[in-house]
Amino acid sequence: MNPVFILNASDGDLLIYEHKVTIRSRGILAKMAKGSTGEKDIDLHAITAVQLKKPGLTVGFIQLTIKGESAKRGGSFNAVKDENALTLRWAKQYKQAVQAKDMIERVRVQANRPATPPPDFADQIRRLKELHDQGLLTASEFEQKKTEILSRL
Repeated sequence: MNPVFILNASDGDLLIYEHKVTIRSRGILAKMAKGSTGEKDIDLHAITAVQLKKPGLTVGFIQLTIKGESAKRGGSFNAVKDENALTLRWAKQYKQAVQAKDMIERVRVQANRPATPPPDFADQIRRLKELHDQGLLTASEFEQKKTEILSRL
């Protein structure tokens, strides 16, 4: 499966797929700061927050807070060492990070929306019966519509 979005950061890549995010740490920066390089997959629905800092006097970063893991705070200094963060040195990287954050936030919002309640089939049949009783539906139309509704159960 190919990612739908890729953020190329200074010390790795953030790959966004339909249902997960992969943080791929790479290079000497990741090795020195985080102790290793490699990949970490995170289910999109497990992400509880996305923190973003624009690069300036210090490096910027994109940092993911994951359900069940303690959030690491402390700005750029701690983000450099966090396996759930990637550093940003250039404006282009920051622009990509803003796009990545927006994509992740959209998925989080959709996941937290309440499910649409199932239709009340009995109420629908009652309304059809009323239309039939009023002479607005024939008996065969009533039976046909009732069968359609019941087939969705």
